[in-house]
Amino acid sequence: MRLWPVDPRLLCRKHLLGEHVETHMMVGSLNRGISMDGFYSRGLIDTRLIRARHDAVGAEMGTRGYQHASPLSPFIDPRRGHLAAGAGADLCRRCVECAELASGGATGHTEATLWAAAPVTSPEPRRATEGHLAIQ
Repeated sequence: MRLWPVDPRLLCRKHLLGEHVETHMMVGSLNRGISMDGFYSRGLIDTRLIRARHDAVGAEMGTRGYQHASPLSPFIDPRRGHLAAGAGADLCRRCVECAELASGGATGHTEATLWAAAPVTSPEPRRATEGHLAIQ
């Protein structure tokens, strides 16, 4: 499981849909109390970004004509983790299609917009809101 610090418009179909599923898996793991320490320590997950990332990925799915009918379950956010620098470049090494999108091939976006469009740092902790229960 991981969150890519990349603008969802620039994810290939496989990575877009995969990240959507993984946001649901993260919430399920958090709700079941499953340890995610390894994901936190490797910079793969920032729990403060899960809801916003799910919503951004879901919006992009709609833009591409996919049906997105799976709202994210409420979860208790332990406000842990960070996203490692360089993860976007790692994605391009792993996936030819994402690399093509990053270079502007299909979208006209440049590599700079790929990394600049998605936050790599965590937002300020939030109080409890609908679907997102923060530990006080």
